[in-house]
Amino acid sequence: MPTLRGHIYDAGTGATLRARVHVLESTGKFRAPPDALLKVGGGPPFFYSDGSFALDLLCGPADVVVERGTEYRPLLRTVEIPRSGTLEVELPLERWINLPAEGWHAGNTHIHYDDHETRPDERRQLDPHIADLSVAVISALIRRELPYASNKYVVGRPSGAAATLAAGPVLDIGEETRHNRPANGAADGGIGYGHLMLINLAKLVEPLSRGAVLVAEGEPDYPPLIDAADEAHRQGGVAIWCHNGQGMEAPIAASLGKLDAFNLFDPFWMDPEWDVWYDLLTCGLQLPASTGSDWFICSSNRVYAFTGDGSAADLALNASPSHAGHDGSEGGHDHGPSAGRLVPATFNYGAWLEALKAGRTFITNGPAMFCAVEDAGPGTVLQPRQSAVDVVVRWQSAQPVHRVEIVADGEVVAREAWESGRTEGTLRRQVDVRDRVWLAARCFGDGRDSFGHSAWAHTSPVYFRGRAGNTASPQTRRAAAGFVQHLDAAIEWVRTQGHYRESTHRDRMIALFQGGRDYFAARAGDS
Repeated sequence: MPTLRGHIYDAGTGATLRARVHVLESTGKFRAPPDALLKVGGGPPFFYSDGSFALDLLCGPADVVVERGTEYRPLLRTVEIPRSGTLEVELPLERWINLPAEGWHAGNTHIHYDDHETRPDERRQLDPHIADLSVAVISALIRRELPYASNKYVVGRPSGAAATLAAGPVLDIGEETRHNRPANGAADGGIGYGHLMLINLAKLVEPLSRGAVLVAEGEPDYPPLIDAADEAHRQGGVAIWCHNGQGMEAPIAASLGKLDAFNLFDPFWMDPEWDVWYDLLTCGLQLPASTGSDWFICSSNRVYAFTGDGSAADLALNASPSHAGHDGSEGGHDHGPSAGRLVPATFNYGAWLEALKAGRTFITNGPAMFCAVEDAGPGTVLQPRQSAVDVVVRWQSAQPVHRVEIVADGEVVAREAWESGRTEGTLRRQVDVRDRVWLAARCFGDGRDSFGHSAWAHTSPVYFRGRAGNTASPQTRRAAAGFVQHLDAAIEWVRTQGHYRESTHRDRMIALFQGGRDYFAARAGDS
């Protein structure tokens, strides 16, 4: 049988690249090397390649698709397989943007391997390269006795060369500490207090889970997740709320300042959600955007944090003057040496985490998105002198973006849309921020990636402080009233259904939730 041999490399540098590959032979059947790791997630199947692969195929036309991360354009090549012999195929990947060269580095803060994974070491070694990540956080978790493959790795922060890009992507072993509660008789229950990612830890924070649903019958619904956040911070770690703000304790942890960031869209099986995050921001809380993929790298989700020189607003304000956008929109990107060059390994994980906590981030599954408000980037706290501020939003994408929006306190205050989409451009607006607490930018594309997901990106907020009326706006009162109602229900659950081995534990949980309720009640205008 004839053989196809492929070599994958960077078109700009010639460097061999690890990537994922989809091969469809002439019969229409997907083919992969017998020992290859397969992509996890929706969409068409792919296999992992370390930069070269060999496949025996039937003769005739074969389609080859090669992908790496989000900064390289997918390559589609149709080749004619001969009746015999070997066909050698060069597969150069073009880098359409080089964000690390501009100081923006991508991370996935939420990865596990399940109990069915038999080759976690190989997957852990290949995953960050094929996803083109600077940071990958693989975390331990507990659901009763299930032997999750990623639990074999010892929790602990990377150090020395392992905390830079000198030896490749930075790999952190963290944990997801959790609580679920029984729900309508379901064996797995529903979200209780919630799920909290702890990363950059010196050692495991106990307990990994609490409660009957995740641990064992009779286990208490104690301690609260904020205790784990406190211990993580004592170790110099970072606490990130998971799953779009699900959980009774999310508003408590946020109001007490226990959270360093907020993971959005990290359960791959859910549509993008941000309602809880928006409402917490509108109540005056500062919560940078982060994201991950949860079970395996089964989406292109990533958080970019800015660790470079200059400002996180620079790419919004200073686009490359090399040419206009391919679709005629304002903007452009560099086709010069920096577009494909290798980036020196000066990246440091500690600096990346500081940028994440400072909110110098945007989250995406493809498009690059940058925002400047009065020349300041995401994470900045502003005291506007005027009622209106200048906002510049710039985006670039390998696939068309169909809608770009500026959002303030959860409301769309500016929007542009294009039926056929645009791959890059700029949106400039003056936005009235009287009584506004925060502002951010987001975009959407109607096309689907190879995981079957539509394109999106969202910047972290710029915050407004110091203007009279910020915390008494109708938007703030509405958001806070929603949390009051949420916490009333949570207090009732703790009082009547939660299981505690000591009455003092129940009393502490009630006091904790009541304190959070008081925080939001004050912003809702309740007496």
